[in-house]
Order: sequence, then C-alpha cells, then structure tokens
Amino acid sequence: MTALHAESNGPSVLVFLLFVVWAGDITALYIGRSMGRHKLAPTISPAKTLEGAVGGLICATAVGLVIGHVIHLPPVHAIVLATICAVSGLLGDLFESAFKRDLQMKDFGKVLPGHGGVLDRIDSILVSAPLAYYYMVFVLGGQNIVIFPK
Repeated sequence: MTALHAESNGPSVLVFLLFVVWAGDITALYIGRSMGRHKLAPTISPAKTLEGAVGGLICATAVGLVIGHVIHLPPVHAIVLATICAVSGLLGDLFESAFKRDLQMKDFGKVLPGHGGVLDRIDSILVSAPLAYYYMVFVLGGQNIVIFPK
C-alpha cells in the first residue's frame, strides 16, 4: 500500500467531497420541500424528510459518479465514497441540529442570515471529510488520482 500524497490527491478529493455533499444537501432540501411527506427525525430536525434524504443520496451518488470519472476514480469507489459522504453529511447535519436544539438556539450565527450560521453550511463537510480521507488512505491505498491529468 502506498502512502496518500496530499499534493496530488488532496484537491481532487476535496472537489469530489464538496460537490457530492452540496449536491446531496441541495437536492434533499428541494425534494423534501416539494415531495416530502414522511419526517426523518421530527424531534431533531422537523423539516427533514425521508423523501428528501433519499433524493439527496441519489443525487449525491450521481454527482459522485460524474466527478469520479473526471478525477479517474473507478466507478465502484466513486459510488461507495459518494454514499459515505452523503450519509455522513446527513448525520453531521442532524448532529448539528440536535446540538442547536439542545442549546435552544435557532442559529449559530448571523453571518449568513437564513442559513443557520456558518456551522450550518459546513456541518456535513466536517463529518464527511475525515471519512473520505480514511477511505482514500485505507481502501484506495493512496492511489494517485488527479483532477487535471497531464
């Protein structure tokens, strides 16, 4: 197993992670609002729905396949990594919602009005990023993937 080379893999994995997590979050929001009928975790985050979560997972996986192709990540790994990022992103979002609910706060800040604060924008990434890193290290063994091949 070779070591993970951050200088070549870091930007590629970061682009993959950001696009997958953002696609999942945005799709879950819109599908949940338009088609959501079944609450996912009503005591933690009453607006989240099962339909939104499934839609977000499907979109995140599709985006993961596209970005995976661009960065030369084998499709099976792109699907697995996108699924890990999407599910852990949702769990990170739920954890942050539970944390806010426990503190009896609506938002963690006023920097981004209507978005729940800066932490609400990065909660999914905070949980997904370490898992993506460890997947790259322990499963892919630091295979050299690059976003802009020479």
